[in-house]
Amino acid sequence: MGLSLKKWSMLVPTSALAVVLLAACGGTSVEGDVTRVSDVANAPEAVKLATEVASMPQASPEAGDAAAAETPAAGGDTAAAAQEVTVTSYDIYFDPKEFTIPADTDVKVSLPNAGAAPHNFSIDALNVSVDIAPGETKDTTLKAAAGDYEYYCNVPGHKEAGMVGKMTAAAGGAAEAAPADAAAPAAAAADVTVTSYDIYFDPKEVTIPAATDVKFILPNAGAAPHNFSIDALNLSVDIAPGETKDTTINAPAGEHEFYCNVPGHKEAGMVGKLIAK
Repeated sequence: MGLSLKKWSMLVPTSALAVVLLAACGGTSVEGDVTRVSDVANAPEAVKLATEVASMPQASPEAGDAAAAETPAAGGDTAAAAQEVTVTSYDIYFDPKEFTIPADTDVKVSLPNAGAAPHNFSIDALNVSVDIAPGETKDTTLKAAAGDYEYYCNVPGHKEAGMVGKMTAAAGGAAEAAPADAAAPAAAAADVTVTSYDIYFDPKEVTIPAATDVKFILPNAGAAPHNFSIDALNLSVDIAPGETKDTTINAPAGEHEFYCNVPGHKEAGMVGKLIAK
């Protein structure tokens, strides 16, 4: 009787196996469909085996399938995770300049400042105003009724220089928040303003997309003539007091020095850094 329990259960139906084996052994009786063993401990090995097989619960394939059907897929009943949007502050523009969120839904907005100057993210209609120091990242949660909302930097002069954007809250929650890279082409075209004062530039550091045409607006707010030069790009723009000129810069990735080439001005500190990445 060296067969395993599994082989017994496969070869002979449980009830028939018990009847056949127990009929040949003493200390047992068979009454109808019920088999009784008076002393299982002292019964022959075959009888013990038959008794164990008979007492095993029989798995029902149908029941197993039903249980599997009732088990929801992981996360199936979980609502979609809250959307997140990143709006990066540069000198002196936002990236992206436009994004969409679902209306009447909490949306987390991450606000890194990648510029050299302090910046701010404000939406007057939602009473939102977040100050962000250079290199700092803050976040806020927006929940807006359907419509368009202006966001801007409230640091004096920054909004006027072009640091402004548009948020759209779409009704029905069907629209998805635009990732930052989705708006990269618009951000690449954002204008940059570098103002000449006596005797410094504002901002002193500017970051732009590499290998992309970017319009630079160059007002001279000083009382003296100034200049905006980048030797590595063969660029030199003279700007008279009160005058505003513009130029288009397409820079390879890396860091490039800009300065005023009026004698003595660079030495006095009228120099800055352009970062293309």
